[in-house]
Amino acid sequence: MKPATPFKNPGNVRDTPLPPTHSDVTADSDSINIQEQVQQLHDEQHMLIAGEQSQQQDFQSDATVIEQKYNDAVDSAITDKEAQAENLENRLESQIDKQESVLQQMMSRQPGFLSLPGQKSKWQSQVQQQQALLSRLQNRLETVKEIHDGMGLHGPRINELATAKVRHKEPELAEGWDEMREAQRAHENLKRRQEKERKEKIRREQTPTLGKSNSLNLTRTID
Repeated sequence: MKPATPFKNPGNVRDTPLPPTHSDVTADSDSINIQEQVQQLHDEQHMLIAGEQSQQQDFQSDATVIEQKYNDAVDSAITDKEAQAENLENRLESQIDKQESVLQQMMSRQPGFLSLPGQKSKWQSQVQQQQALLSRLQNRLETVKEIHDGMGLHGPRINELATAKVRHKEPELAEGWDEMREAQRAHENLKRRQEKERKEKIRREQTPTLGKSNSLNLTRTID
């Protein structure tokens, strides 16, 4: 019988690692691809958030500038309107005082019983004219005071007049203000909707957990 040839180094054959199979290579490749996709998604999400934050900062900066310009213009117009109203009130009050003095003097010169009929008729006509003038001045003063101190639908009437003046005088600034306010309202509505959706999501996620907990408690009670 021919003797069997002994292995030179049996351990080497037994310990030699097997070459990677095709499935292992594919799994490693898929894992790498998934990691790359996750990282890419994370990077894109980070860039999107950064872009939104940058846009929000730019919007806030522009909104602050527009708001400051608009408020300054309205405040300046209010100051002018108040000064005009005060000056007009003072002038009307002065004219009323003078007219009352004139009327008193005329009343003191009333024709007597021995005066001619024509003189008395003329005097009465002059008195009526001066009384009508005094009434007009008093009505104008009342109107000015109502504008100066009265309230409108959205605030003091003088503020509404000043705002209307600014919007007529600077339409581009008024348009920018309106657009800014509309964007702010849209942003606030979006935040409220997102908060509502977030709470709804939390509620949905908690509902199965509560159901499972109740089921376990019922099982324990039966046991």
